[in-house]
Amino acid sequence: MATATKATTTDHIRDRLFAKADVVADSFTEGPVAAVSLQPKAAEQQNEERCLDPPGKIRRHLYIGSRETESCLSALQAAGITHILQAGGELGPSHPAQFTYKKLSVSDEEDEDLVAVFKEAFDFIEDSRSSGAVLVHCAQGMSRSGTIAIGYLMWRERLSYDTALAHVQQARPVVDPNEGFSLQLQEFERLGCRLEAWKGWDKQRLERCFRRNHVSGRRVVHGFSDVIRRFHVHDITDDNLVFADSTVMF
Repeated sequence: MATATKATTTDHIRDRLFAKADVVADSFTEGPVAAVSLQPKAAEQQNEERCLDPPGKIRRHLYIGSRETESCLSALQAAGITHILQAGGELGPSHPAQFTYKKLSVSDEEDEDLVAVFKEAFDFIEDSRSSGAVLVHCAQGMSRSGTIAIGYLMWRERLSYDTALAHVQQARPVVDPNEGFSLQLQEFERLGCRLEAWKGWDKQRLERCFRRNHVSGRRVVHGFSDVIRRFHVHDITDDNLVFADSTVMF
């Protein structure tokens, strides 16, 4: 009996070992199939990693971003974006078959008249509302696109410059209009955000807006010394004018 019991136990152990060996063999056989099944997940992860700058939502129909944002097809589609407004002559469409594009050939310079293209930009944004949402972007998603988005909120919702700026920066904290664009937006506010009241932008208007906004009362002017040098505004003599960087004295 002892011999029979021992033989039975041995057979049982052998059967279990063979069963484990079959499982191991099957795993090697199915290895390539398992690897193929992981490919979609790897592709999806790679796509998510590539989209390092997703669109910032300002309003249900209005998003802001950069050149990198515009290249992220999955992120744009997930946001329900159907239209893309490009603020920059150097920009081009990455997905012309998927979205309706409009390009504004504007540069990120203080003397660029950006308010002059507001009507064209705002009409495009308004047209997008019936079908989805619009992405407004420039190269970095900071100055040109930020100025258009701020101006749009000021015009459509009758917000002040400071309030509109806060709304846009909440969606995209890096938004920072250059000094000339900031002055244009303040002048746009002074005109009641009326597009038809805009008279253009040049060196003389920059100087007048600079005086109006920064020479009246004791105020600290951040970063305007470069503008002063570039446009040769050297005849401001108000003693109450203080420059934050202390590089230009009058």
